[in-house]
Amino acid sequence: MKKRLRNAHEIPVVVANWLIGEGRAVQNFENFVHASNIGFKPTATTKRLDSGQFMEVGDDQKDLLRKARILLDSCGYKGRPIEVLLEDGSVLTA
Repeated sequence: MKKRLRNAHEIPVVVANWLIGEGRAVQNFENFVHASNIGFKPTATTKRLDSGQFMEVGDDQKDLLRKARILLDSCGYKGRPIEVLLEDGSVLTA
């Protein structure tokens, strides 16, 4: 799957919504994915997933990629590559 992103915080959201679209259940992770928008740190930035769950997305690029990797691994896609092409031409992988 290829998708154009505007912000790094979209990386785990796009991965999670792709997994949901593939029929996979995204499990809850403390301080990362919750069934509701409750239970996060008061300063957390969250996004709603297609499943109705909420995800914390206020991290740096490295942590957002790591979180996307956790999602893929937990849904049976261990080893499936993630590549993010940045506007400057550099590529982030996880």
